[in-house]
Amino acid sequence: MEKTKKIPVEKEFVCEMCGNTFKSFANHAKYCKYCRDTRSLQRAKNYRDKKQTDSSRKIGSEQICPECGKPYILKSGNQKVCDECRKIHHNKIKSTANTRYKKKNYDSCVFYVKKGKRQEYQNWASQHKMSLNELCNTAVEQYIENTDKANKFKE
Repeated sequence: MEKTKKIPVEKEFVCEMCGNTFKSFANHAKYCKYCRDTRSLQRAKNYRDKKQTDSSRKIGSEQICPECGKPYILKSGNQKVCDECRKIHHNKIKSTANTRYKKKNYDSCVFYVKKGKRQEYQNWASQHKMSLNELCNTAVEQYIENTDKANKFKE
């Protein structure tokens, strides 16, 4: 099967800086060639100015966490909050992602065990480097497999 190449289509846009129309093969062009160069220089100048005036955000300087108000030492240029708040925020994101993954890939099932047995099962599973969920799934699969074998033998 031969691959077909997409032929780029030139589209017409209106420059956000000067208002002139221009053509481009891009899907989201905002500036004409001249304004794009001007904008690039302007962005670079703004960045340099910000770096010179923003001396309070030097690595090793003390900052105030916007989340909890506690002071913390800045460890990287991207750090916005203290370590405690970062962990909380990261865990929320991780928890949400895990929940979405579980809902997408698994059905849930509730079952009950005798009082005091849950911890025993968890300990056994962790000794065998598996979760309680893996233990239950494995046990059910083994039970079904053994029952099917026994039924075939009876026939």
